[in-house]
Amino acid sequence: MPQFLERSARRSLTPATPEDTEALHWTRGLIRSMADDPELRRVWDRVSRDTEDSLLPVLADLVGPGADPLELRLASAAVNAAMRIAVETWARAQSPEPGPAELAVRCLRELTAGLRLWSPAAE
Repeated sequence: MPQFLERSARRSLTPATPEDTEALHWTRGLIRSMADDPELRRVWDRVSRDTEDSLLPVLADLVGPGADPLELRLASAAVNAAMRIAVETWARAQSPEPGPAELAVRCLRELTAGLRLWSPAAE
């Protein structure tokens, strides 16, 4: 499953069209603006939480029946945090490199490395 998540992160954060590139740069500007706009920060936090909640059933389907609900919740939080931290780090950086996709993969690897959900036999 980690490879699936990494591919998904790369795909979602690598612009395929000029419109995708524009949207990513627009998001960068919004994230940079959050420091001066508490309401924008609250919206970002709410969207982040909603995203985490929506990941739960997706991960449950990928893992299959019998998955520990706590481990699913931890995995959802870790995946969401990895994506959020990657995008925020990229947005606040002076240089556009590394890009958000590379940062997301790095964050995913770091934040999900210890999850038993990925390797139940390694208990």
